[in-house]
Amino acid sequence: MACSITLNGYELSCKDNVGGLETVYIFPFSSSTTYTKIVDGSITGITGGPSGKEYEQRPETANFAEAITANIQNGTVVYENTLTLSFTKLDQALRNEVKEITKGRVTVITKDANGKFWLHGEGRGGDVNGGSLLSGTAFADKNGVDLTILFKEKEPAVEITEAAFSGLI
Repeated sequence: MACSITLNGYELSCKDNVGGLETVYIFPFSSSTTYTKIVDGSITGITGGPSGKEYEQRPETANFAEAITANIQNGTVVYENTLTLSFTKLDQALRNEVKEITKGRVTVITKDANGKFWLHGEGRGGDVNGGSLLSGTAFADKNGVDLTILFKEKEPAVEITEAAFSGLI
């Protein structure tokens, strides 16, 4: 059976785009969460999800990168999304927050520097897979936490409206 694909092409857009993440919203993963999608696949509603928390990020410190792994022989495609977060000013409260985030699977919504929101871990959630608590050495060194969260999904991260999750924060 042939696989049907629909291509729309791509035009260069204006040079008005920037990189980085401004804010992340972290939620405990729940398989009972349901998502309302429109025709283009973006999400306009979330129901049944647990409450989450907002974590601001300093400019040019946080990002996500999504690798595509396709296996022709097995007919599989996996999207491996790595979210890199940065928190400054290490103290007991931050240490405790990081400890909680690392306990279980999470779903994360990111707000990028262009004001777009992205959902990570829709189907399976993600796990913290690395990081460091840093004291720094020199006065200008970072004192805080670097954290990475890994997601492996059948679909890439999807754009989501702010209204879709505003009641869950």
